[in-house]
Amino acid sequence: MYYSNDQTLDNMVKGWTRIDMLLALYDRTITAVQASSLAKDANNESLMKSNILEAHKLILALHSGLKTEECEVASNVARLLNFVMRRIEEHQFEEANHFLEQLYNSFSQIREEAIAMESNGEIPPIEDANVFDTVA
Repeated sequence: MYYSNDQTLDNMVKGWTRIDMLLALYDRTITAVQASSLAKDANNESLMKSNILEAHKLILALHSGLKTEECEVASNVARLLNFVMRRIEEHQFEEANHFLEQLYNSFSQIREEAIAMESNGEIPPIEDANVFDTVA
């Protein structure tokens, strides 16, 4: 299940792990794409464009955290996010959401392991919550 839509990153950051922040970003992206689809169905072009912009911002935030030069998996995720961006631009919202949900579910499956790795120092903790201000 996705994170509650009534929460924002601003009030969720403190005490969260990196994987929780990642899942929250994916959740917000999925929500923005779904809202774009609903606005399209309602013939509300202004709202659709606003939600598309929100989805793009969130996808760029997800993409900016990837170290593609260091990890093949990160490189593959980056390519998939680029594909999702194209689907959104083409108003293929259902297809975009399909791939976002796949990524969300994949990261959800490794959540416990990632939390353990962060708690034992293999993954550095989130140090500055202010870095998320531009995403929220």
